[in-house]
Amino acid sequence: MKKTIVSAAVLALSVTVHAQAFVAGGGFFMRGDLRYRPGKVVVDTVSVVDPATGAEQFEAREDTTFPSYINGRKVYEYDEVSTPVIFSESNESQHEYLLNRMKGILMMTKFYEYGASARLNLRNIIVDERGKVIFYEFFGMRGVTAENRFKPLTFPELTVALNQFMTELPPIKPATVDGKPVMAYAGTDFHHIRIEKVGNNLVFSYDGMVYPE
Repeated sequence: MKKTIVSAAVLALSVTVHAQAFVAGGGFFMRGDLRYRPGKVVVDTVSVVDPATGAEQFEAREDTTFPSYINGRKVYEYDEVSTPVIFSESNESQHEYLLNRMKGILMMTKFYEYGASARLNLRNIIVDERGKVIFYEFFGMRGVTAENRFKPLTFPELTVALNQFMTELPPIKPATVDGKPVMAYAGTDFHHIRIEKVGNNLVFSYDGMVYPE
């Protein structure tokens, strides 16, 4: 068993935010009072010792914190709920349901003019007890060439269009715990999904690849 010793200062970005509705340039949207703002917790140096060999090495570590309370209410993790958030009961793939509904928005960006595919960096969607999206993180799109070269794709209208889309979604079935509706992460993230234009259609596929922010 390895022994971990924190040997440097920890920098934590964790603040309370008071707002009703906005899209922040920092990359997140919310309604209400957010207890923990997304931010990096950086440990400058960590000493890791292997007890079997006595070898010691120093590593830089980094972690990320996410909201755990909104408006004073707990945000349940995906694996803490009895039943998950369901955007559409008639679609097996919740990702594909949302992406198909976003087709017009994605086509508007003309990502296909840069390269072979794109990534939509939309993640950490939180749905409240009433079935409304109350929080999400959005960091734009990345165009990806056939050679796996990427480029940030900037479209000012994309953030506005996406916010309107997320706030005007049809009724969502909220997650439950022991039969009671709760606020929870939807478990629906898009940054691992490749989006390709084939003719006038979009094709979505999960490939698990991670591209830089």
